[in-house]
Amino acid sequence: MSIREIEAEIKDEIREIEKEIREIEKVKEHYKSGSLEWNNIEAIITEKKRKISRLKTQEYGEEDDVPGGCGGDCGSCGGVR
Repeated sequence: MSIREIEAEIKDEIREIEKEIREIEKVKEHYKSGSLEWNNIEAIITEKKRKISRLKTQEYGEEDDVPGGCGGDCGSCGGVR
């Protein structure tokens, strides 16, 4: 799988999660702020936003900035001497 294909999959997944968040927020409107249901829905939304953040980090991560690695031997950037 090429980098472009992976990036496209990540973008599609982000769009899908954003759509889910919008739908969940519509449901949240039916509950009183601070109620157990409202708080549970808010927690679900927060977790989905965290997932988007992780996906964006994956998409725009440092690994992409240093093709082939930095030349060091720790292996954290994908490159080794």
